[in-house]
Amino acid sequence: MPNTGGLARRSRGYNYVFKRNNSAPDEATPPPTKITIGVCAMDKKATSKPMREILSRMTSSHEFEVVTFGDKVILELPVEQWPVCECLL
Repeated sequence: MPNTGGLARRSRGYNYVFKRNNSAPDEATPPPTKITIGVCAMDKKATSKPMREILSRMTSSHEFEVVTFGDKVILELPVEQWPVCECLL
């Protein structure tokens, strides 16, 4: 494995590289952006009590924005017109 300047750990066939933070503490870092999660599920499943609990826990940290696709989007719209998201459930 090449030297990446950090610590490398091999687990289950994947290489994980943990880089050390070499930046000065006084450098200004941009505010974190929210990760958009798309929930591609029929309305009955997307609004069920277990799903609402999972999504409320995810959004409580203010790191994620959840977009539910629903029946109309899944059944009637072409994939090219679906909402853009960074992670799809």
